[in-house]
Amino acid sequence: MNQKKILGIGLIVIMLLAIGFFVKNKLMTVPAVSDQPIPTDIAETFDVRVGEKFVGQTGVEITVKQVTEDSRCPANANCVWAGRLVVKADVSFDGGPVQEKSIEVNTVLELPEGKITFTDVKPAKILNGTIKPEEYIFTFSIER
Repeated sequence: MNQKKILGIGLIVIMLLAIGFFVKNKLMTVPAVSDQPIPTDIAETFDVRVGEKFVGQTGVEITVKQVTEDSRCPANANCVWAGRLVVKADVSFDGGPVQEKSIEVNTVLELPEGKITFTDVKPAKILNGTIKPEEYIFTFSIER
């Protein structure tokens, strides 16, 4: 072989080795593990009844005072409109001032301190049935 071919092959081999070394180090680099927790949003989900006060780890306090509207379509009926359920609740964050809010099921209440999502209510309404205030169970999610 002549010297130019050998030099060319040698140069290609060196380049391939360099590329292989670079790719291997990039693909096999493991990120450093920190002792510090990764910051995340604080969130929690909870159930509460009329008159109960929930105090959460997120710093929120919620007391559902009353059901102001329950026009949901009964589970054993066919309705044109799904209806709605609204509660009146006292809400405070981190021991701050209490704010009275009306919150509708399947909605998000966005406040400067965080988001309150009213996700569910039990029991389902039934045709010709009555739900007593103490029978309601409300599910909320909090994000801060």
